[in-house]
Amino acid sequence: MTILFGDRERKCSLDEIVQRAHAAVDAVIEPLRASSPSSQDTGPVWHGVAMQIDCREDSEYQQLLRAIEVNCALRRIAVMGVRTA
Repeated sequence: MTILFGDRERKCSLDEIVQRAHAAVDAVIEPLRASSPSSQDTGPVWHGVAMQIDCREDSEYQQLLRAIEVNCALRRIAVMGVRTA
């Protein structure tokens, strides 16, 4: 899955969006890594304001995306687009 992050209000710089996106994703990913040792080597790959991560199942994808969306909203950024492969 690839997620593109942005700022709908256009008040943040690109660097701020990247920092907030990293914080939002890390807040979601870290508890998952702690609870599932097999997921420790499959972390996100960042490309500026886009992030790629592998999800094994559709339900895992849905839960991860929803948690990331909530954490982004708390940090005043948004998930602007999602692509699954």
